[in-house]
Amino acid sequence: MLKPEVSIIIPVYNAENTLDACIRSVLQVDYSNYELILVDDGSKDHSWEICCKWSNQEPRIKIFRQENGGPSSARNRGISESSGKWIMFVDSDDTVRPSYVSDLLNVVETDSSFVMTISGEQVYRNGQKAEEIRFPDLQCCVKDYKTLWKDIRLYKFGHPFGKLYRKDIIEKAHLQFDMTVCLGEDCIFMMQYIMACSTIINAKIAFVSQMNYDYYIHAGSVSTRRSTVNQEKANYSVYRKTVFQLKDVFDIDNETFNCLFKSIAYYADRVMNTIADLPTRKERIDQLDIVDRFEYKQYKEAPTVAMVLLKYLFVSHHWFLYDILRSKIK
Repeated sequence: MLKPEVSIIIPVYNAENTLDACIRSVLQVDYSNYELILVDDGSKDHSWEICCKWSNQEPRIKIFRQENGGPSSARNRGISESSGKWIMFVDSDDTVRPSYVSDLLNVVETDSSFVMTISGEQVYRNGQKAEEIRFPDLQCCVKDYKTLWKDIRLYKFGHPFGKLYRKDIIEKAHLQFDMTVCLGEDCIFMMQYIMACSTIINAKIAFVSQMNYDYYIHAGSVSTRRSTVNQEKANYSVYRKTVFQLKDVFDIDNETFNCLFKSIAYYADRVMNTIADLPTRKERIDQLDIVDRFEYKQYKEAPTVAMVLLKYLFVSHHWFLYDILRSKIK
């Protein structure tokens, strides 16, 4: 068997209801020189049996099983077990379309300076078609931060799928998905990868207009549920740190950084929403200084009068009054 050009990695956890459709869609892509790596992350349902079934039927499928460590741990395991030049990801509850691999790979095969290719997806919410995410057919230098972070606002599209990563860059930079965070680890990985590419002369990123990924968002998914205060604090802290690293590596101007930094308000709000669920007022007030209030003042948008007042009370350190108002509008 030839060494695969592409390694497609699927982290699997309790996915018995969607895994068959996911694997079947990958096996139907119109490109053949790939390996499919399934990493069962301690599933408690029949996911492992499904992985074994497909592995017995298809020699390109490699399966691994580990104790539960979360999707970051499973993706890291997949990377370490991969042998392809390029890395791609698919989530076990999603499906791909026939040209998912070829549309991304065709671009990098034309020019060795490409270090990454990105495509969009069709989003489904609770089984219903929602928004379409499409990018223009575009090529830009990795160092063209205005295009990436101000025009395209790539931080909004940090999910691992729909991207082609070069494995040797990942290995050289010792990149891994951060297992200390439970949200945004995929965007952090993407930002770290792009920073790693900054040292490569003439490194370029390509965007393709094709939309070959069907992304399913379900009620109760990681992006729609809150975690503990400490977990949300870790998400906020690590994401914020990465954004500042990005600014330093590319010497990003203030206008572009303002666009990029607004994304941190999302993580700050998740921290504050989780704090609001703590049982006592003292616990809530004691935790509020986790969020940098000066940054929050600058970047948090407040679309309603109540939100304007809440923001003012928080930024002005009137946390007792903030807590009272916050409890009234929960």
